[in-house]
Amino acid sequence: MRVLFIGIGSIGLVMAISHASVAQSVNWYDQVPARQRPPDALYRPQPLAAPATHRYYEPYMANGSQTPESLAQYAVPYEIVETQPGYGEEKVATWQLLPDGMVYKAYLAGTQEPRLAMHMIDINSEGIHFDGFLGSRVPLLRFGTKDPIRPEGIQIDIEGIAHVRIDLADRQIVDAADFRAGVPISFGYGRHRTKVGYYHLSSHLQDEFLFDNPGFVRLNFSRDVLVLGHSYYLTDQLKIYGEAGFAFLSDISLPWEFQVGLDFAPSGPTGIHGAPFFAINGHIREEVNFGGALTAQMGWAWVGNRGKMLRAGVHYYNGKSNEYSFFDRFEQQLGFGLWHDF
Repeated sequence: MRVLFIGIGSIGLVMAISHASVAQSVNWYDQVPARQRPPDALYRPQPLAAPATHRYYEPYMANGSQTPESLAQYAVPYEIVETQPGYGEEKVATWQLLPDGMVYKAYLAGTQEPRLAMHMIDINSEGIHFDGFLGSRVPLLRFGTKDPIRPEGIQIDIEGIAHVRIDLADRQIVDAADFRAGVPISFGYGRHRTKVGYYHLSSHLQDEFLFDNPGFVRLNFSRDVLVLGHSYYLTDQLKIYGEAGFAFLSDISLPWEFQVGLDFAPSGPTGIHGAPFFAINGHIREEVNFGGALTAQMGWAWVGNRGKMLRAGVHYYNGKSNEYSFFDRFEQQLGFGLWHDF
């Protein structure tokens, strides 16, 4: 746990430094081929005294490929601009219903994040377990850019996930299931992403487990939580983050929880070849005396043209259980994971 707290402190320091700097918008479009300037013969020469703010010039020169000299000497004819009506649409803020992409992406190593996933893991050397995650996050409304890979603006989402654990070493019985649903609101500009929101979580032991363990005391673990999180992109591929959650209603659970971590993953479409990823997450919870768990994942990732990510690799977990019916039980998990993030 000493190593965990040192890591948390280091990440917090980096985040504080990043906030002190002025946010700069990042060119997330490196993977898109730049538009070529038409031949000079298509330009209409203007006197040197021509105004630099010709109304057809600015939209066409938005890619920054021209010089101040060309601004003074040329204006882009109307017919040239009309041949490229879609240029720059992804960088313009508009209202969008059910948009593509996420302003605030899920933490890759967060074990309660909404996604489709499966873990085939050994827990405490007791045999193979199957952890299944059936979830999704759906963007409802955005005022911002249309870039599906890393959009900017304000966005409202709805999310939900069911986390089910099956003991494959013991007649494939279902041990427990956790259910979480929430409404996050996110804002993003440049390298910064901020999230506020609400979620409800409840955990339920299953009948098969209770039948095999008649002396086990069932706990009604539940939380209704207000969340504040912030992510900062050190590079296009490397993100650090921190999050605090306060439960205003809870049973068994206590109010405070904190997460910190980092994600290294492809920043744009990878094609069939994919690219490596690495993620680490520290989760601290008040009900276990501000202990918690450390999760690490690494492997290979593929990103589609609309920003969705498929990952496969190694999963390691060490700390108090992430299946909250067993919230106070220590677990060491090691195995294989397959994840699909929205």
